[in-house]
Amino acid sequence: MAEDNSLGMAHDLSPWGMYQNADIVVKIVMIGLAIASIITWTIWI
Repeated sequence: MAEDNSLGMAHDLSPWGMYQNADIVVKIVMIGLAIASIITWTIWI
């Protein structure tokens, strides 16, 4: 049974809250982008 989130419950729109509520595929993509960003900045600096 799916939860109905329209009962006045607020969504957690912080970056950490969105990460926690994301699917595994989205989490993997976010981690990959963060690693790519660190590698890019390491090379540029």
